[in-house]
Amino acid sequence: MPGALKVIIPEGSTLKDVIRIVGVELDGHKPIILELRKIPGVNWRFAIAACSVL
Repeated sequence: MPGALKVIIPEGSTLKDVIRIVGVELDGHKPIILELRKIPGVNWRFAIAACSVL
């Protein structure tokens, strides 16, 4: 399939459920609205608006 992404995982390593946005690592197991607030400049109102649009 052209343009498909291929993930290469080195042997012996594990995957983490981490989302990285603007250099801030967010926990993938917690609600995204709460985790978005860890990003500098994102308040609760913007986090809710972004999640409702998406």
